[in-house]
Amino acid sequence: MEFWEITSKRAQQTLAVWSRHAPGMRIGKQGPVELRQMIAGFRPQVQARAAANSAYWEAFYQGQAALRELKQLALKLTRLLQGHLDEGAPLMPSLHAACRVAPRTEATILQRLRALLPVWAGLNATRAAFSPPEPPVPVIRQGRGLDVAAVHGLLAAYARQAEVIQEKAALLRQARAALRIHDRAADRLNKRWYRSAKASAREGSALADALHGMTTTTTAPAERSRCSRQRRGTGAKRRSTARSAARRVSEANQCERQALARHRCRVPEGDLRPQIVLPALDSGVVGAGLRRAPLPPHSTTLPRLPSAIDVRGSVVEPERSGDRQHEVLPEG
Repeated sequence: MEFWEITSKRAQQTLAVWSRHAPGMRIGKQGPVELRQMIAGFRPQVQARAAANSAYWEAFYQGQAALRELKQLALKLTRLLQGHLDEGAPLMPSLHAACRVAPRTEATILQRLRALLPVWAGLNATRAAFSPPEPPVPVIRQGRGLDVAAVHGLLAAYARQAEVIQEKAALLRQARAALRIHDRAADRLNKRWYRSAKASAREGSALADALHGMTTTTTAPAERSRCSRQRRGTGAKRRSTARSAARRVSEANQCERQALARHRCRVPEGDLRPQIVLPALDSGVVGAGLRRAPLPPHSTTLPRLPSAIDVRGSVVEPERSGDRQHEVLPEG
């Protein structure tokens, strides 16, 4: 439902109550007759806007078709000139400069084609100076040959079409503005009459009862409450999802920190288990034992503290495994 349909529907409700319960009430110089005229004026305004919109889009599509034609013509003319000109020809720098313009927009398409036309004219002049003279090079497009003058005519026709598009766009803006102005005038009269009637109606009168049943907003109360519940539900669901994602990220970070703590100290042999320093701080025992974790066979990490560190900074004797002795390096 468009904006003018909402205003027209409310104006019809206002006109029914106004004409029945307060026909003599006037808002400024306006009464039920003027409101009825405003309601009847919506349809011509909407039809004028629809006609302007159709005319604009028709002109726009015609301009786009002409622009696509010019783009294809520019690409085909580029290949034609590249085939007729030698690499050492004097016109090749101009052709290379024109080819550097990518025909992707309206401005670049026209720029490429306008830059190719002097090269094309120069090629025809060079061929005319031959002995015997050679005919001009035509561009075949849609079964007919085009020369330089014909392409100039196509460019002029597109410029006129662009002006037509601008004129149609201006007419469409005017039609839209006229409909907006008409809608605003009718809406203002609706609201002014409602406020005046609401203030002057006696409690329990027929006018007060009729005003109570009128629609004063764009949506019904039940629909508004349903939309509010949906918005609240959507917001709560979004917040719950965000909290769950934050909780998962926190748990992943905690697991990563624990994994890093378990694998801080390792020894090079794969048959030994890594040893990390986990002093029993809660028990208060000096030189508490260490916990071991699995070590990958390919690990080449330097040996760290295999046993424990004394609170005085002394290192316990190195641990022996088989025939090998591992040096014990103090951490830090």
